[in-house]
Amino acid sequence: MTQEASSCFREEATEKWFSAQNFEAPVSSNVGAANLPFQRWFRFKEAYSPAFVTNAVAACDYPVRHLLDPFGGSGTTALSARMQGLDSTSIEVNPFMADLIRVKVTPISPATFASSCRRLIDVTRVGEADYQPIEGAPATLVEPGVKGRYVYAREIYGALRALNRQFEILSEPEERLARVLLGSILVDCSNVRINGKGRRYRKNWEARQITRVDVFERFEAAVTQAVEDLTGFFNNYSCSQHRVYTDDARVRLKKVQSADLVVFSPPYPNSFDYTDVYNLELWMLGYFQSREDNRNLRAQTLRSHVQIKWPEVEALQLTPMLAAVKKALNDRRDDLWNHNIPEMVIGYFADLQNILISLNRIVPVGGNVVAAVGDSQYGGVRIDVAGILAEIGLRCGYDIGTVAEIRSRRASAQHGGGLDLSETAVWLRRREKRATR
Repeated sequence: MTQEASSCFREEATEKWFSAQNFEAPVSSNVGAANLPFQRWFRFKEAYSPAFVTNAVAACDYPVRHLLDPFGGSGTTALSARMQGLDSTSIEVNPFMADLIRVKVTPISPATFASSCRRLIDVTRVGEADYQPIEGAPATLVEPGVKGRYVYAREIYGALRALNRQFEILSEPEERLARVLLGSILVDCSNVRINGKGRRYRKNWEARQITRVDVFERFEAAVTQAVEDLTGFFNNYSCSQHRVYTDDARVRLKKVQSADLVVFSPPYPNSFDYTDVYNLELWMLGYFQSREDNRNLRAQTLRSHVQIKWPEVEALQLTPMLAAVKKALNDRRDDLWNHNIPEMVIGYFADLQNILISLNRIVPVGGNVVAAVGDSQYGGVRIDVAGILAEIGLRCGYDIGTVAEIRSRRASAQHGGGLDLSETAVWLRRREKRATR
């Protein structure tokens, strides 16, 4: 294929990918985009859609060649950059999610991957199951579990672990993609469902009939789907470069030199560690080798949860809104489900301030930082994350562009479960003056 023909094919494929989005859905969620090629490799509900990224690029009044996402998540920013021929840098602390981003932007031959997986499945199907326990994993992971409750029947666990063990024979990018695709069927093969607060057992899960044959059929289906996507968009890789770091954003950003536009969505301050949602993938696919690995990952996340005891918050000059929130939370501390929530909230905004200070060095004067953030509520005290972030942005060397609600969110059951919370896009534009504390 000539360079001109390749370019035409790439533009046609990219246009088809973007046009497949449902633009009637809120751009802050993955609704309407979850079935897009590459996005469908792993279902990720809490993500903004590619339209959020493309809108941010289109709204810039200066050339954008390099996108940065400090909280890479499912890789929507990186994949959207790739489809537009832009470079990207992604930082994601969760190693499974970081691999998900990598496989979306790494060239992998569809024919070679299909052939390799076919051989791997044939070998594993007739081979021995792998019932080896995982040191430090939850006791409920595999049958018999605890008090008769377990995530995987022994037969299913053995088949999944055997597949994961065989991935070692693949080349590095193929191995990573195969592991991501196996991760995409882990919940479906289990006795649990995953929601925003972790695992919940399915209704009548004891009667659910999942067999070893089902494991291989579902993995084959995931491979077939991925091969279709790789085939349709294989010529779309050549015009951009992408870096993905598995790291704490607060640390890695200090090493990033420059970017034209930053688009991200940090964890929301909802008191729950988001990495718990991916415990099945992290344990079953070998990212966790011990409980210490689990603790270390939790400590590298943003201070948006109370599942570990955080060190005392460094000196932080409170904005007016944050000072009011701190006082209200302290006044109602005895009514909060966890007494450490006030400290968590202050720590969360201290982290976001440090993120904005780092980004102020990275983006050019006049460069945009776009964040999708969500509110929280504790003891009747609403945490207006967007408003507080805007106040911090002013202090850190930014002008405020737009602060606009993009979706209503449902409050937790203890707060009535109504659509009382907001998800908001905050646009910041770097001023000439450097960031200050």
